[in-house]
Amino acid sequence: MKRSAGWYTDLSDPFRVRWWIHTLRWWDGETWTNFTVSRRFGWVPVVLIGAAAAWIWTIDLALSAILAQGVASTPQPNQQMWVVVSWCLPLVPVGGAVIVAVVTMIAKRRARPNALASVNAFFWLSMAVAFLAVPKAP
Repeated sequence: MKRSAGWYTDLSDPFRVRWWIHTLRWWDGETWTNFTVSRRFGWVPVVLIGAAAAWIWTIDLALSAILAQGVASTPQPNQQMWVVVSWCLPLVPVGGAVIVAVVTMIAKRRARPNALASVNAFFWLSMAVAFLAVPKAP
């Protein structure tokens, strides 16, 4: 059975690492042409990075609470201030993401680059807070 002319999934890329980019190639009825079309599902990276960042941030909440309890249990100068700082550590990624969102909205004025930059800032700042809040030996 002969295929009719039309757009078909491009099978020239056997290892589709970026599965959210869908490439089509034109079949003219006899041969494949060089005409290709790519359809990007652009919000996929935003959602994936955002989900990972939210997961890490929830871990940050628990680690910051443990850190604050540890700081409160050991006497030291300015103890009350350090307890508050320990409790407020998870606000750093949120504040950083908001600042990045404002700056990129002023610069780009488009939703997807703004969301991607904000989610990346949230992810990396959450990672930094996780490393800061991990319990350490005294």
